[in-house]
Amino acid sequence: MSETILIGIDTPIQDFIMTADKYPCRLVVSKKGIAGLVSISDIQKLPVRAALFAMITGLEMEMISAIKAFFHSDPDWLQLLTPERRGYLDERVKKAEAGDTWVDALLFTQFSDKTTIIRKSKLLGASFSSRLLSKNFNRIRDLRDQLAHANSFAETEKQEEEVSAIVRDIVKYRTLLRDAVQASIVQN
Repeated sequence: MSETILIGIDTPIQDFIMTADKYPCRLVVSKKGIAGLVSISDIQKLPVRAALFAMITGLEMEMISAIKAFFHSDPDWLQLLTPERRGYLDERVKKAEAGDTWVDALLFTQFSDKTTIIRKSKLLGASFSSRLLSKNFNRIRDLRDQLAHANSFAETEKQEEEVSAIVRDIVKYRTLLRDAVQASIVQN
């Protein structure tokens, strides 16, 4: 028996999910001893679903912060979207302004709009290829959509392992976006 199969009772769900593909079954320990067992198949359970959705929402909020820090005005980031997406956003903004509920145009963007802005602006640096970012952000978006619609998202062992990889990407991109915002603050 080694420490790799043990996990503390107060360990955040995120920490377990990030390593569940490498350590798919763990004994949960407390001060009193073994308190239970957690396995990769627990990813389908409601508390994990909620934690995953919250992580993705946190990533989306980091995206908003980074876009706001990187661009000086809405037209600067809007130009990176297709004419169709700009038209869609314009309609939503006009409707919100008419109803006196307008706050910020960026809040009307979809997840894919934010990822397009981040990809095309090279906000995460030139070392990230647009193709790789697109692939990884699409995987995150697909997971978010499955969680939001209460769909099954990890029925097979391979899908469970994929969730672990996606969670690692979420954590990595949140950190990179946070770092980009800090660098923008320092430069200004």
